[in-house]
Amino acid sequence: MRHPLHVAFVGILATGLLAEAAIAGGTSYNLYWGNFHSHSSLSDGAGPPDDAYDYARNTAGIDILAISDHTHMTSASEWSFLGTSANSNNVPGEFIALRSQEFGILNDFGHLNIHACDVKNPNSTTNLPATYNFIIQNNGIGQYCHPNPTYGTHFNSLAYDPSYEGSMYGIEVVNGFYSGDYEDIWIQALDNGWKLAPYGNQDNHQANWGNQQNSNDANRIYLTGVYATELTRDAVFEAMRSRRVFAMEQRPEGDLIQIEFRVGDDLMGSEITVPQFVTFEATVTSLNGSTLCNRLELWKDGEIVDTHVEIGPSISASFFQSGLEVGAEHYYFVKGRQVDGDLAWSAPIWITVEESPTDVADTLPAKVDVLPNVPNPFSPETSIRFILPTDRESYDVGLVIVDSAGRVVRDMGTRSFHSGEQAWVWDGRKDDGDRAAAGVYHYRLTGPSIDDRTGRMVLLSR
Repeated sequence: MRHPLHVAFVGILATGLLAEAAIAGGTSYNLYWGNFHSHSSLSDGAGPPDDAYDYARNTAGIDILAISDHTHMTSASEWSFLGTSANSNNVPGEFIALRSQEFGILNDFGHLNIHACDVKNPNSTTNLPATYNFIIQNNGIGQYCHPNPTYGTHFNSLAYDPSYEGSMYGIEVVNGFYSGDYEDIWIQALDNGWKLAPYGNQDNHQANWGNQQNSNDANRIYLTGVYATELTRDAVFEAMRSRRVFAMEQRPEGDLIQIEFRVGDDLMGSEITVPQFVTFEATVTSLNGSTLCNRLELWKDGEIVDTHVEIGPSISASFFQSGLEVGAEHYYFVKGRQVDGDLAWSAPIWITVEESPTDVADTLPAKVDVLPNVPNPFSPETSIRFILPTDRESYDVGLVIVDSAGRVVRDMGTRSFHSGEQAWVWDGRKDDGDRAAAGVYHYRLTGPSIDDRTGRMVLLSR
């Protein structure tokens, strides 16, 4: 029997919306849905492991469930029993059942999950370096749980040490048991140097494994999207180690959000070297085909640097970044939003900037390319950006602003530009000098040897 979430995914795939996002460097990836933090009655949950796996698969309809009972609450025999249950409920190609462990005490350094590890962590809950080393030595996958700074030492204030880089791969951005979200803590960890993907987990203590609502957050349900080659434990673990995962909220159940983020063939989670300019491609999609998305944000080093606003069940944007300093290292991620306020966070892409080629002709587009205007939405002015190819010394470019009905609001005239990235500022005023009304506007670039190129922008009221 095909799960409901599988049906939704296959339906979208058939329309071609996922075709590009599911391929990188010749490798095809499928999108699976998982909950990587849950509990059973072996520790402080509400039912036996077999019931949890069965509910996740056949009622909630998700693809992956990790039961991560607390190590200090489970005996050796219970740990063994959980492994037996996971193995008996694991059906490659249909459902992945994981035995994981939540380690730590809130008053010590906090809680973290350890996946892909067959050994219970024997270390003290006060000795964080020992736990990091344990994860590395056992080829485990570490994930920070509900990283609240009021809990104990807060993982030694999330201090980063390159010696432990092979231990931690993820962090909960939203947790279904506790109130609030942890986006700011994730950014703190990234700023410290950790390379962490965002997870949306339910932390089930009252059953409902896979569709538990968070009453502290308007009954939203949290899940983690995983881009893996196939639905097997090894493929899921490979995706987690490669950080090809994203966190999302859904409300109501079934209103799933997919987010895609790439540079060329490099998907979210990648570490890449780029010249002094780079283009990020992003898409956010409501997989039920009816809920509308309305916003994509590009974040760089913990701050929003570009925004794309559009209304539709799926919206896409190209974010162009230039003038990067040679030798600098940055991380970027995208955040998508639906009109009902539900969010999705991609894993970052980490870049190192190298010197641009002396001859940049091959790196510029063959025709005029429109970039998102910045900011968007805006008030009182915005920068309309575009790239001109190198097949001529200069271009005469015309710019016209029209309203949603196609009426000309402002004719900006014609200016001469050299090749490369250029910008033209519209101050939000009409031809008569009065300020244009708030609303949706379109701009059109014209000129000799230029195919008309258009863009969309939103002017806010003052």
